Amino acid sequence: MELEFFNLFSEEIKKELFVTTQYAPVEKDILIVVHDQLEYLQICVESIRHNTENYHIFVWDNGSGKETQEWLKEQKDIVNVRHEENIGFIIPNNELIKLGNSPYVVLLNSDTQVLPDWDKALIAHLQQDPQLGQVGFMGGILDETGKGKWFQLGTEIDYISGWCFAIKREVYNKFGLFDQENLEFAYGEDSDFSLRLQENGMTIRALHLRLVHHFENKTILEVRHQRDCKSSFERNHLFIRERWRRWIGRNFFKNKGLRLQND
Repeated sequence: MELEFFNLFSEEIKKELFVTTQYAPVEKDILIVVHDQLEYLQICVESIRHNTENYHIFVWDNGSGKETQEWLKEQKDIVNVRHEENIGFIIPNNELIKLGNSPYVVLLNSDTQVLPDWDKALIAHLQQDPQLGQVGFMGGILDETGKGKWFQLGTEIDYISGWCFAIKREVYNKFGLFDQENLEFAYGEDSDFSLRLQENGMTIRALHLRLVHHFENKTILEVRHQRDCKSSFERNHLFIRERWRRWIGRNFFKNKGLRLQND
């Protein structure tokens, strides 16, 4: 499978590797929101320690149990914020990003494992292209109902998946992060953020380099057993569908510079 992937995207991978080697590592804040699943958090943090340079880790503990709490307290290189209840993904990231001051910020799910040069690849592309507002490792397209599907790579996408992406802090200072006024808990915040950046003239990119492994939604699967997430998902989906109804399902962002009129 990996060989097939490389053969299919060999030219794109070579170009991205070249960009990655052109810039020295710079300071970055890594934001992680966690709710238990300590085994995966430990994998994530250890992989960061072994494969990342010039970083600061900020973890928001969303009401985890004693084992996760104790482990986090022992980690001297982690700024740990504890909340007694699980309040999702949106507000915690909006709060964590305020704690750092590095020129670059990376949002990373706790159920991931990073590989060598993962951060260099993300940051180097932001350094290379002033118009690039956001870069990650997986992108998607919103269908005609406003739901994410057709996951793909490159620039012809509507959004970067929220399990791993990087931005410049100056982008955050100008556009903010997630819309907690209209979206709640988790779901749709990543697509809304990417679309807002593009609406304001910035580009986004999902790299072909496979430098972060995602164990696929370990936390949300656990949370669903503890909390009825359906109402939050439905509310957020309705907002995304209405907010971006002129664009979804019409390949708007594949027609650069064209703005559809109101229906």
